[in-house]
Amino acid sequence: MLGHYSGDHNRFVELLVHILIHLVRADGKVDPRELVTIEQFFQTAMRYGPTQMVWIKDIIRDALEKPVPLPDLCSEFGERFNYESKLIVLQLLYQVAFSDQQFSASEKTLIDEVVARLGISS
Repeated sequence: MLGHYSGDHNRFVELLVHILIHLVRADGKVDPRELVTIEQFFQTAMRYGPTQMVWIKDIIRDALEKPVPLPDLCSEFGERFNYESKLIVLQLLYQVAFSDQQFSASEKTLIDEVVARLGISS
């Protein structure tokens, strides 16, 4: 995948977390289980240690406090990263959406928008 500490990798993570936080907020409430799912991805799949997890939690907090418009996030992500990276986003969106055992219409709408904006084929 992307080089572990390259600027591209860092931007990938930042954009990914910001997109995921849009999903977390889609149903009007921030469910802690959804945030835990995001953190677990970085701990498990990305093998992030304690220092890197502090960074992830900072990005999550920033995304909750100062959301960046979803079209802007998707546009930059689509320009910078390949199809495989886009599929990672999609997979994580579904993991986060189902982490609270509910899949709301607003979550589905947001995922459909991200899919369309990133040009992911069904």
